[in-house]
Amino acid sequence: MSNTTVRILTALVADILRSHGQRAGTIGLHTATSYGEWSELGRINRRPLNSVFVPGGLAGDLLTDARTFLSREAWYGERGIPWRRGYLFRGPPGTGKTSLIRALASELDLDLALVDLSQPSLDDSLLRELLARLPKNAALVLEDVDGVAPGRDDTDRKLSLSGLLNALDGLGASEGRLLFMTTNHPERLDPALIRPGRVDRNVEVGLLGAEDVRRMVARFFPDRPDLSVQLAAMVGHGGISGAELQALLLDHIDQPERLLGDISEIMAASY
Repeated sequence: MSNTTVRILTALVADILRSHGQRAGTIGLHTATSYGEWSELGRINRRPLNSVFVPGGLAGDLLTDARTFLSREAWYGERGIPWRRGYLFRGPPGTGKTSLIRALASELDLDLALVDLSQPSLDDSLLRELLARLPKNAALVLEDVDGVAPGRDDTDRKLSLSGLLNALDGLGASEGRLLFMTTNHPERLDPALIRPGRVDRNVEVGLLGAEDVRRMVARFFPDRPDLSVQLAAMVGHGGISGAELQALLLDHIDQPERLLGDISEIMAASY
């Protein structure tokens, strides 16, 4: 084998290993096109579950639940139960619903398939076809369903409520599928959309409490345990969204000593 051939093969192997390494550290985002096809929108870095701050042990509980589901294909088949599981994450804006989905997908080694239900070209037939052939090894994501899902009285849309429901769990629906839906206003959702069988876990992702605040501050400032305890006492009892707390911490990343004074004023104005 010539030196030139060796160099070419070495470069090829290096490219393959580099590409594999890049993909191993990421998850794919797939989106439904107006032509009824799935397209990989891009890849995003995996997010560790311990980097998402939601109340209590919620994140770990959901990961265990999803892993158990994915390991039970034969169990579902033996009992004639459709091998699908749905989650609804409800709560105020900024509480980490989307971040939680990304972290769970990262831990489960799943891509994410995003469908915009408000897309003008989306009709019952197209959605049914899309959901019947989801990208391999991908969880389905429907964000802000209170604003985009069709209602019973929507007559000016190509996509109907019955079409959405049939696509989610009708005869042609894919097996082995995880579904994640998010909403800021669960009271606006049609009960048929979130009934058991379509939504198996209806989960509130709420404001952070004192212990959650302490953990988050400690992650930002590991050398200031006093700060995390004090901020937890100040912020945690009233509750604060993860996004809001993160913004406050980032604003003071170089001057943590100013946090206590500034956050007191912010919390008084906000709550």
